[in-house]
Amino acid sequence: MEELVSFLSDQRVWLLIERLLAEPDLEFSPQFSHSTALGFRYPEAEKILAMNSLEAFEMLNRLSSLNVLSKNVEDIMLICPECKSYVIHLRLICPKCGSGNTNRKTVVEHFECGLIDLKEKFGKDTMLFCSKCKKRLRSEGEDYSVKVTNICNSCGLLFSQHVMRMHCFNCGSEFKIDEAQRQEIYSFRFNKGIRPSIINLLAYRPMLTEVKPSRKRKIELDPLNVHLINVLQKDGRASFREISRKLKVSDATIRDRVNKLLKSGVIEEITAIVNPQKVGKEEISFIILEIEPSELTKVLSKLKEMPEVKFLCETAGKENALLMVILENRETLKEFINQKITTLPETKITQVLSVTNFEKKNLKVTI
Repeated sequence: MEELVSFLSDQRVWLLIERLLAEPDLEFSPQFSHSTALGFRYPEAEKILAMNSLEAFEMLNRLSSLNVLSKNVEDIMLICPECKSYVIHLRLICPKCGSGNTNRKTVVEHFECGLIDLKEKFGKDTMLFCSKCKKRLRSEGEDYSVKVTNICNSCGLLFSQHVMRMHCFNCGSEFKIDEAQRQEIYSFRFNKGIRPSIINLLAYRPMLTEVKPSRKRKIELDPLNVHLINVLQKDGRASFREISRKLKVSDATIRDRVNKLLKSGVIEEITAIVNPQKVGKEEISFIILEIEPSELTKVLSKLKEMPEVKFLCETAGKENALLMVILENRETLKEFINQKITTLPETKITQVLSVTNFEKKNLKVTI
């Protein structure tokens, strides 16, 4: 369990764990692919983990060794015994000279003299003569037979069965089929028996996005700053002179304190909050999105640029983004969703919640 706790410090593991907790029957199945070093890949795991094919495969194997995932043999692939490459080719070669330059040809066997040769050497179908004994062949099945066999264009040998050899394109080795190594290819599923243990380890889950140190660090506020913030929260229109008189300090001190609080990010902005419904913005909605982890940063960046989006945050779990939009009416909401949200890559809308009434609306932080 200690090893599992250590492994869970990787936030990418939690992206996978959270998906499995939400969809316990999810299966990671392999797909053959010549574009990968492995020869196969797990596309669903790659998307969730935002990893390449090799990294995702190693992660699935590691989780299997920790009993988080169970694995079952899905297929078997032959690989080179020397370099372990899957890029191998079956060669059909001549049993005499080893050449791969062979063809399929029709041959005739004359029963009486035993000659076996290419059919074209016996003449036309209507008049066949044996090139060895010069006798006419009259009835197929009685005095001769016709069959298809192989001919080596290098040494001229007629033969029925090729010798089979495997050739590795990566290292050039040649080997028999039974000398090839067999690599098992697995599918992976969540081990439901470990679910309670995983739930107990939720406290070890790391933050899913890196927070800048300047935002993460707590800034100590002295009593004057606390009183100053409280005054501005009650009345953002108060002038520096009004505040200075109330707090019994100079105007310059208040101006300097406000500028420093803005610069440090403690106060994000001093602004007028407009009631959207009073200015014709009747539709206020919260939209919950499920975005593929590999596209999350790109999609959030695009959402931030949309003027309709007034509130946007990344959330933990399968549904990983929440936004609030303010629009004129329900029709403009539909247009916004159809023209802007549905065009975002690897993004699925899971819920649209229209606000009917604000029972409480307060973003003030008590300090």
